[in-house]
Amino acid sequence: MVCSGDWEPRQPQDFVRGVADKQAPPWTRPEQGDEFLFVCTPITTQGIADYGQADCARAGINYGLIPVCTMEGSIAMPPTAIAGCAIAGKLAPGLNDFLTGG
Repeated sequence: MVCSGDWEPRQPQDFVRGVADKQAPPWTRPEQGDEFLFVCTPITTQGIADYGQADCARAGINYGLIPVCTMEGSIAMPPTAIAGCAIAGKLAPGLNDFLTGG
């Protein structure tokens, strides 16, 4: 209860109700499937174990190109892995792991 001196009428905005709004567009395109683009490079066309890539490598070809191992190249993830450098199961190597070789 409130004394008559402190009573105030209820705010009219308390009784306002929002109007439902549809957020979905009237039509959408189907989601596009994943596309993988494999590119042959001078390193992957060499017929050398650990560097030759399927459908790219040619027997007897050796340009003497060997990639330099980096911290990013030792991660076993397709965009950054370097053949001969990537360590299976390693997803985010620390600097100490790279410097000690393991």
